[in-house]
Amino acid sequence: MLRSSEDEGELLVFGGLSGPASSELRPASADQKIQNDVWKLLLKGRAGGRVTATWEHVAVTGTAPRPRSDHSMVLVDDGVLLYGGCIGSDVFGDVWLLHETGAPN
Repeated sequence: MLRSSEDEGELLVFGGLSGPASSELRPASADQKIQNDVWKLLLKGRAGGRVTATWEHVAVTGTAPRPRSDHSMVLVDDGVLLYGGCIGSDVFGDVWLLHETGAPN
């Protein structure tokens, strides 16, 4: 969670795969694409009551990390640290500090 209060929360998501889902019975397809975009999931509501969830695209300024999946992210101060990940057999050991700035896109 990037931020949370009693009735609101935000989750930041970077990269990953888009396209048809794969499973043990259905291997990854050529239609899947590795992303390097950023999305925020906005949650509003209270436990035991109605909760709404809205996705919001986050504009990226400056140099963005290369597309990847299977990376780790952790909250630090006013941003998130992104570590590692991979594209197929290419494994990354890089670290990025991402800050949210400006209005949502």
